[in-house]
Amino acid sequence: MAVRIAVALGALGNLLAVLVLPWARYGSIDIPLHRFPGWFLHVAAVVVLYGAALWALLRPSARRNLAVGAVAGVVAAGAAVVIATRYDDASSFFDDIVPAVMPRLGSGGPVAILSVLVSFAALAVLAARTRGTSTPTTNDRSGVPA
Repeated sequence: MAVRIAVALGALGNLLAVLVLPWARYGSIDIPLHRFPGWFLHVAAVVVLYGAALWALLRPSARRNLAVGAVAGVVAAGAAVVIATRYDDASSFFDDIVPAVMPRLGSGGPVAILSVLVSFAALAVLAARTRGTSTPTTNDRSGVPA
């Protein structure tokens, strides 16, 4: 139950980070994720992460989903870090006139990174649970578990 709640909270946090929260602030101007170069890589990795997490929750015996989710989590977190560190690249957001204000990191990047880490931890717990419930192999000659 706790794993499902963690994945749901991670998904909610990433949904807020992608759709609502600003990733940079230039004075009173909020810069959303879709104005950053390479934003689609983070969104695609998040979609794959939560698709794999959902599949792993529905079918815990499928370990391949956990591996796909782990790789997608690393890519999503890495992409969020790279995108969030470009908050002060004004030429990416403004065509001609750049506001004469000090840029600040928005709340979208940190929320996205924390959300991915929460979901990544939930997948790690799920992987530990599935590792412990594996079926024992048997020796074909004696029928006794190895």
